[in-house]
Amino acid sequence: MATSSPSGRAKGQLAKLGLEPYFEFIIYGDEVSEKKPAPEIYTTVLDKLAVAPENSVAIEDTRSGVLSALAAGLEVYLVTDRDTTEFADNPKVHIRKSLTGLNI
Repeated sequence: MATSSPSGRAKGQLAKLGLEPYFEFIIYGDEVSEKKPAPEIYTTVLDKLAVAPENSVAIEDTRSGVLSALAAGLEVYLVTDRDTTEFADNPKVHIRKSLTGLNI
């Protein structure tokens, strides 16, 4: 998982939701020098997993997250109810209203 949230905040939320066991590791916003929309958080995860961007996808909910993932070479699933006009014609961005039925 790559989250731009600082570790203190994100760890509390993940624990509260019981999601921690679902991730092999998590890179937090305070563990990288450049925040989203810079690609560093995604390239860090890809390096740690030893996986190429073309063999990965990002699931994002913000503009800066989409820009970060795209800059790292990832295909992106944007899950939001906000305006997505900016990404409507980008073939690497798949716009969704929810994760329901997402089959990657």
